[in-house]
Amino acid sequence: MPFSLPNGEEYFEAYQYTEVLEKEYEANHLALCPNCAAEFQHACQTDEHERAELILNVDPTVNEEDLIVYLDMPVHRQLRFTQRHLIDLQVAIKTGLKPIPSM
Repeated sequence: MPFSLPNGEEYFEAYQYTEVLEKEYEANHLALCPNCAAEFQHACQTDEHERAELILNVDPTVNEEDLIVYLDMPVHRQLRFTQRHLIDLQVAIKTGLKPIPSM
């Protein structure tokens, strides 16, 4: 994280990875530095449903340093996950995904 608060805690911003889930899941939240959170919220061009698919396509059994999702963003083009977070988010997506609206 970029800085610590006066009490010594690291400062971060929580942001939802995808908004296509029917309810709120703790695993759907990311802890991002302020700059990364702003970029993710305002400049990520990866569609919400595609973000969900990208998570489902990551093999949680690979080395933890390889648990990466690549997104269409101008600067920080990847998110790295811990194995536990990835697995929890995969379960949340599999069980809580809203149906894709018909066109």
